[in-house]
Amino acid sequence: MGDVFLFKILGRSICLIRLLWIQWIVICSIFLVDCRAEKPHEALEYEAKLALIYNFAKFTTWPNIYKDKGYPFGFAILGENVFSRSWSLLDKKKMHGKRISFIYLPKIKALDTVKYVQILYCTKKDLELIQKERPGLLHRLSILTVGSGKGFVESGGILQLDFVDDHLAFKINIGAARKSQIEVSSNLLKLATDIIGD
Repeated sequence: MGDVFLFKILGRSICLIRLLWIQWIVICSIFLVDCRAEKPHEALEYEAKLALIYNFAKFTTWPNIYKDKGYPFGFAILGENVFSRSWSLLDKKKMHGKRISFIYLPKIKALDTVKYVQILYCTKKDLELIQKERPGLLHRLSILTVGSGKGFVESGGILQLDFVDDHLAFKINIGAARKSQIEVSSNLLKLATDIIGD
């Protein structure tokens, strides 16, 4: 029921701030995040971000994702494991019919040992190091890169999450997504605070 409601929200072109607030309420209802706080940033920041990433991924398509039946849906964290206390939100959840597998990568070289990653959460610094040390790797593997902080999408990341006016908002680098053969729903594009690389 919550997923249907979210889809309806995503399809409306109304005020962005109102949409983001409704989005937060939906996130709370789906994942049982504590909504008693008056503003989203008063709840646990990374629970909110994880919930938004999950919903973003539901309306995103990766190449061959349905053909690789033997692999789960890989969600990797590079560096500090900021979601370590939030994983339970996605227990028993699936993405595109696959179980979600959480992968912790302490260092960039660990990427070489991973066979399946659809989402990679990392810092802007680590993103730039990957691009320098392994040019083209993220695009070849069709990895949706996600991060927070100023300049993440400008550095080639695909999805940037930030709190804006007390609401969790996101920017999209659609050019980077296309290079990775990742298709982002037009309904998600309507919710973005900024789209670059088009």
